[in-house]
Amino acid sequence: MNKFKDLQDFIRNKMRMSHIYQPVMLIELLQNNGSATINQIARSLLDRDISQVEYYEHITKSMVGRVLTKNRGITEKQGDSYSLNGFGELSPDEVDQLVEDCISRIDEYVTRRGEGIWSHRRKSSGYISGTDRYEVLKRAKFRCELCGVFAHETGSCAGCNLRGVNLSGLNLEGADLRRADLSNANLSSTRLVRADLWQANLNGATLDSVDLTGVNLGGLDLRGRHFAQS
Repeated sequence: MNKFKDLQDFIRNKMRMSHIYQPVMLIELLQNNGSATINQIARSLLDRDISQVEYYEHITKSMVGRVLTKNRGITEKQGDSYSLNGFGELSPDEVDQLVEDCISRIDEYVTRRGEGIWSHRRKSSGYISGTDRYEVLKRAKFRCELCGVFAHETGSCAGCNLRGVNLSGLNLEGADLRRADLSNANLSSTRLVRADLWQANLNGATLDSVDLTGVNLGGLDLRGRHFAQS
């Protein structure tokens, strides 16, 4: 059997998928003369991650779009689109110069603040110990209650059903809990440093002495919620 037949047989018949990662990586390799950097593969995966797009749609509408449109009057919003006021008055050279100016501001900001500005989006920014992970999984019988995926098949708990689960005292630093249902969960003294809780459901959750340093709380309604941070 030649290489084409080997790969085709693997892709069509032998590939066991718990997510889209394997075929996406193979596409990147196939379309780049058989070789790709980790960064290239990661970007290819990111391009297909709808949840990331939804996250930045939320950022656009609720933060940057609001600032540039309502606060500054630089842009205008019509339906799902934004337009730059007065763009038709700019020459191509002026457009290029303004783009360069924006790139310079980005470079200056990153140099001044460091790559930590993206830490709230990095699952790998923290480490969850094997013991704590085991305890969480054991309580959930090693299977996500929402999607039915077993623990060994995925490293994310985005969208998981963790209603009423006792997570007290655990180290969940850097955990991906986007849109997870944590209603009535016990998070007392839980370490959630740099965790991603975008649009998670925390209704009725116990949050006494929880460490929320650097946590992404985008999309959460915390009005009227009172809890002590470590």
